[in-house]
Parts: sequence; structure tokens; C-alpha cells
Amino acid sequence: MRVTLTDGSVLDADLLVGADGIHSTVRRTVFGDEQRFLRCLGLHTAAYTCHDPAVREQLGNSFCLTDTTRKMMGFYGLRDGRVAVFTVHRSPDPTLPDDVAATVRDTYSSLGWVVPEALEKCPIPTRSTTTRSPRSRSRSGAGDGSRWWAMPARPCRW
Repeated sequence: MRVTLTDGSVLDADLLVGADGIHSTVRRTVFGDEQRFLRCLGLHTAAYTCHDPAVREQLGNSFCLTDTTRKMMGFYGLRDGRVAVFTVHRSPDPTLPDDVAATVRDTYSSLGWVVPEALEKCPIPTRSTTTRSPRSRSRSGAGDGSRWWAMPARPCRW
């Protein structure tokens, strides 16, 4: 493999490792536009962090998942006392809803255990910022240091 760097120098190598992250320039250069390789899996996923000492205590140092059909929530305690929450549920529509937090609450409200407490702490976004992918959203929380992220689940194949 021969690689020309931005300063014009040329390197010969047996292997090129493209470690430039999601939406990789190396991957795009080698395989083409990533949109050719993305397809909706029929799932939506969201994640957020919150501060809830009671939920954190119940989790201890465990990673826990709900045991339900067509939707799942996962929980794990972070070192600073917060709880990381992630969700995944079936949805035939790849478009994110306008109010992701409300959809998360509505979709998972029938689950038990620590779910009601975690949903109560689901941050209500105060502002929205779009990541590089137009279908994903990264939003700040409600001023308590919480962050959350949501997107349709898609595999990348190349």
C-alpha cells in the first residue's frame, strides 16, 4: 500500500489502518459513500445519563437489562454516581420522532423494576445539536449534566 500524506510525503506499508472514527475518511476513500452501506434495521435506540442514587444503589456494580419482547432497556452505574441508560425498540419508521424524550417515556412506561424511576429522570432537551449523521441527534440535558443521544439503528457493512 502506498499512502500520500497531507504534507506530500509518501509512505509504503503492508497495512493501512483507518482509525479516524465514525464517518471515516479512509473508509469513504476505499469503499465509497457510506450511505450505500447503511440500511434501517427496524430499531430505534437512545441513551442518556442521569443522577438517581436509588437506582444507582439497586444496580450496584452490575450491568442490567430488562427482559421484554420488542423493547429493552439497559442500565449501569457510573463511577461518579450517575446511571447510564440505553434503550432499543422496534420501529418500522427510520425517522426519529420530534420529541424523542416523550417517545422514550411512552414506549417504555409499561416496564417495571427501576424503569419508572429512570424514565422520570429522562432529560428533557433544552437545545439540539445535530451530529454528522443527519438521522442521529445528540442533545444536552436539562441543565443537570445529563446527556442523551438517539438514532435509528443501522448496521455498517463495507
